Amino acid sequence: MKTFFSLAIAILLISCSKNNVSPIVQIPLGNTDMESGSTQPSNWFYGFTAKDIAMTWSTDASSSPSHSLEMSRSTVTDQTSYAAWGQNYQGAMPVGKDLTFTAKIKGDNLVGQGVSIVIRVDGATTQNLQISSTQGNQTINGTFDWKTYTVNLASLTSQAKYIIVYLVYLPGTTGKAYFDDVSLTHN
Repeated sequence: MKTFFSLAIAILLISCSKNNVSPIVQIPLGNTDMESGSTQPSNWFYGFTAKDIAMTWSTDASSSPSHSLEMSRSTVTDQTSYAAWGQNYQGAMPVGKDLTFTAKIKGDNLVGQGVSIVIRVDGATTQNLQISSTQGNQTINGTFDWKTYTVNLASLTSQAKYIIVYLVYLPGTTGKAYFDDVSLTHN
């Protein structure tokens, strides 16, 4: 009988510890499926350092319904030029929590460094308080169908005022990249 109670208590303790896992919480980004907008996708901005990188709200390929964000280039004229789609989050900051940014990406003959996804944290007056990227950690190039990629940022600083997520077309790259179905979460 004593063995039975010891076993029952052990099972109860193990069950309780599994229930103490932090839940995954969505941080509300806008237009995460890239579907809303009129001539440009709602909630997304873009920037580039070279005019030879095309930035398109595309219907050529999509992971879900009909739109994605596309970046492409056929010839590299400047080895340092890059482009990015981005979105800012300025709501309640999950200080001390680990962040995960996820995006579905499709590559069409991506040659060179390829693409990456990035989480950047800025303060009220300071940029780049924290930054995490797939660049240098995971090569995303070649030709491939929709695949999910993630980047993590540990323990959001208490100085965070803005979280910016980026979909980046890296320097020295040619080919097409499509991005769709993004999410930003914390645990």
